[in-house]
Amino acid sequence: MEASAKPKILLTGATGFIGQSVMRHLSMHADLYPVVRTAGQGGSNAVVHDLNTPLSIAVLPEQIDAVIHMAQSPNYRGFPDTASEVFGINVRAMSELLDYAAKAGADSFVHCSTGSVYEPYDGVLAESRALSPTSLNGTTKLAAEAISRTYESQFAVSRLRFFMPYGPGQYDKLLPAIIDRVANGRAVDLQGGTGPTLAPIHVEDAAAIIASAALKRWSGTYNVASPEQFTLAEIAEMIAAQMGQTLLQNATDGTPARLVPEIERLAAKCPDRKYIPFKVGLRDTIDAQIGGSDEA
Repeated sequence: MEASAKPKILLTGATGFIGQSVMRHLSMHADLYPVVRTAGQGGSNAVVHDLNTPLSIAVLPEQIDAVIHMAQSPNYRGFPDTASEVFGINVRAMSELLDYAAKAGADSFVHCSTGSVYEPYDGVLAESRALSPTSLNGTTKLAAEAISRTYESQFAVSRLRFFMPYGPGQYDKLLPAIIDRVANGRAVDLQGGTGPTLAPIHVEDAAAIIASAALKRWSGTYNVASPEQFTLAEIAEMIAAQMGQTLLQNATDGTPARLVPEIERLAAKCPDRKYIPFKVGLRDTIDAQIGGSDEA
């Protein structure tokens, strides 16, 4: 690539929740080639391909500078019925994209993994610990991480393990579900009275980190989470306060998990990053989902 030329970046999952934000972050800095299922999406450089089927190099750019694999099956909770689909996108497509990146001259590959690789979330959630997840999504994401390590002699490979990304436009996840419950006067279930401890990261912060990993050719494995930590009870209370609603709680049995990872490696890569405060991001998320309240 010439020094003055924009890098060419192939993205899977570009039309998804995080992917759309990544596209915005990279649009001024790179020539983007989003992989989409439907013709007419993703702009003039879009690559039309369904990752549920084997990848054909013939439809991809002959040369590429970076690949970002964000795609994930929306049916990852559907085990065992959707096992082959989840495996195909998380593992088979990952292997095919790594092979393509090597042949197309890439110098950077970003794999968007998940904090689910740390299941059952006991002990310190550090990148160096041994892992043995039990869910299909966690297992296949970890398998993809292992495959990516074999290509580290070919180009820079970064593995980003995301913990609870949230923000406007997200559906079918924990935070939108809690917002819906509070808005409709339904009780929020809280294991052990508090629910898990979480470190939610705003979608715009997550997208900026992905873009930086691709453009700056990060190598290694990084937990991606916010420095802020809250129990689910505290999050539900903030939602109720911002909406001017009364919070109904239902304490359930069990010991709540602590889903807060070590983020020292990420901090070393992004020492000057100012994360969107959760209360600010929560307001935007509530407004996008159901409209705002005048209550502070």
